[in-house]
Amino acid sequence: MDARLASLVLALPLACGCGGGGGGGSPASPTASTPTAPATTTTTTTTPAAAATAGTAFFYQDVGIGGNSVRAGITTDGRNITSYNSSVLRWTLPSATGVYADAVFSRLSNGRWVMAAATTLTDPRGALALQIHESSCPAVTDANVKVLGRSSASGCENAGALAMGKHSQVFEVNGSRYMFGMTNSRVILMRLTDATRGIANLSSICVRRTAATTLSELAWGEATTVLDSARAPGLFLSDTAIARRTDGTWVLFVKGIASNNGCTEASLCELCARGIYRSTSTDLINWSTPERVVSQASVPDAYTAPDGRVWLYWQDFGPACTAQNVQLAGRAPIRGAPESDFTASAPVSIPGEAFEANTNLHYPTNGNPVLLPDAAATAAFNACFGR
Repeated sequence: MDARLASLVLALPLACGCGGGGGGGSPASPTASTPTAPATTTTTTTTPAAAATAGTAFFYQDVGIGGNSVRAGITTDGRNITSYNSSVLRWTLPSATGVYADAVFSRLSNGRWVMAAATTLTDPRGALALQIHESSCPAVTDANVKVLGRSSASGCENAGALAMGKHSQVFEVNGSRYMFGMTNSRVILMRLTDATRGIANLSSICVRRTAATTLSELAWGEATTVLDSARAPGLFLSDTAIARRTDGTWVLFVKGIASNNGCTEASLCELCARGIYRSTSTDLINWSTPERVVSQASVPDAYTAPDGRVWLYWQDFGPACTAQNVQLAGRAPIRGAPESDFTASAPVSIPGEAFEANTNLHYPTNGNPVLLPDAAATAAFNACFGR
C-alpha cells in the first residue's frame, strides 16, 4: 500500500511505502513503433512432464507495528498459500535507511535468487535508488545489498531518481538479465548482465537520453524508456510486472492513474482511481498502447504459471472504494487471476498467518509469485527454509 495512504488508515498498524503513486516529469522521446523480430528468450519455462512437479513460490509483505517483513510460502494452485512461517527480509520503521520499498523476488535460470527494491526519499545512500541483492537462497543479507543510482556518464540522464515504483521480476533473454522499473512516470527497461558482467559488477545505471530502438542496442548497465506519455497519453505510470505468453508475446502490467484524476493527493479518491494496465510486445522495446484491465487496484505482479498461462496478482481496493471507507484499505486482499479472464479473480489465502483471522491486523501486500519449474527447483527452495 502507498505510504501516503497508509498514514490515513489510523485504526490499523502503520504501513511502509509499498508502491509509487506515479510522478510527473518531462516525457522522454517517444519509442519507435516499427515491429521487429521477437527476442529469443532463455526465460525459465516448464515442459508438460515437468509441469506436473512444478510449483510456485509466493512472497508477501507483512505489515506490522514498528517494521515490515517479506515472508515466503509455496502454492500449487496460485491461490492457497502454504506459509513457511519465515521472513526473508525485515526492516524497522520509521527509518531513513535499511527500508526496502516494494521488494520483489526473482528466481534466475541458474537457481539463484535476486531481490530488488527502492530506497526511501531520505536514505543517505541515495534517494529512491535501486537496491539489489543476489544469493543462492531468497533470504537477504543487508550487508550484501548493492545500492545503485543514476550514472552521470555521457549520454545518460544524470538528474533525478532511479527507482520510483515497484520493479518487475528479473527475466532472461539471449543470456542477459533484464528488469523493468519506473522513473518520472516513465517505464524503463534495465539490462543487468551481459556475457561477462553480472549484477555484482554494477555501480550505477545509465538512463539513456536517447531511447534504444532494439534490444541489442541496450548495453549492460543501461536503461531505456519503453512507455511514456507518448505511448500512454493522459496516464501517470508506476509499478511494473512482466510475464511471457506461450506464443512468445511479452505482457507488461503497469499501475496507472489518470493525470487529470482530480483527487487530493494521498486520498481514498486517489487510491480508487488507480488501476492496472496491460501492454504487449514481441521485442521488449516497442509496446502497444496500455489498456486498463483491472480497476481500483495497485502493486501488480505477474508470472507464467506451470500450465503456461500468464497470471496477474494485485492489491484489490474495491471493497474500500465501494464502502468509501479508508479503514478497509488496510484489509485489501491480494487477488490473482489468469490473464484470460480477470473476472475470475479470487483472493489468495494464507492459512495459519495471524492476519487471516485477526481483522485488526493489516493484510499483507505485494503478492509476488515465482515459478519453481520442476521438482529440483522446488526441493532447492524448500532446502532454503530447512524443509
